Amino acid sequence: MRCHYTYTEEGEKVLIPCCAGTAFNGDIRYCTCHSEIKAYDRFEKDEFNRILSEKDAQIRELKHEVAYYNRQLKKVLEKRLKRKIR
Repeated sequence: MRCHYTYTEEGEKVLIPCCAGTAFNGDIRYCTCHSEIKAYDRFEKDEFNRILSEKDAQIRELKHEVAYYNRQLKKVLEKRLKRKIR
């Protein structure tokens, strides 16, 4: 939640501070909410994307490793095949 204004039943504008900057100064221009914390859903999405990127990188590394071992296996099988033919 960020600093915001609300209106009373009498129509008076009331500041609801949610950060130290606004609470100390009493002016919304000093609001630091946007830089202090992220909304929970945004934080959750950023965390999900970070983890997803890490997993994608691991998958790419594993695919390269599988390709390497497939090439090595192919070389070994070709050598065995040549020995049997002779």
